Amino acid sequence: MEVMSLQDHERQLKFEIETLRNQLEEERSKVRNYMDQVRVQEELGTSVRLEGATAKSQLRELEGMHTSANVENSQLRRDKALLVDHVAELQKQMTLKEDEILRLRNHIHTLQGDVDRVRSATLLESSIQAQKWDELQRLTRSLSARSLSPDRY
Repeated sequence: MEVMSLQDHERQLKFEIETLRNQLEEERSKVRNYMDQVRVQEELGTSVRLEGATAKSQLRELEGMHTSANVENSQLRRDKALLVDHVAELQKQMTLKEDEILRLRNHIHTLQGDVDRVRSATLLESSIQAQKWDELQRLTRSLSARSLSPDRY
């Protein structure tokens, strides 16, 4: 009986050992699974940190580009204001020049009228002078003819 009881006890111990081995294997499997999960989580954390660092870098780059664009826009606004002022000044000068051209054209027209009047007066004067010379020559011939003519004495 004692042998039987020892055999039963041995079987029972073997059964417990086998059960414990199975439980141990299950626990090892769970630990491997947890370790895999931890590794995956660490990889995800590393990936998230890298993506965060990349995003921060890109954000700094975009902020720099934004700052540059703002500086350039400010400069362009100043340049535009200067150009608008310059264009206004040029338009003012052009208006003054156009007024001066109109004044000079009117003056030229007046001078041409004066030249035409002087020319007409000169022609009239020449014509009158020519008539007077003709008349003087006739009188001179007439007087010469009388003085040479015997009728006079």
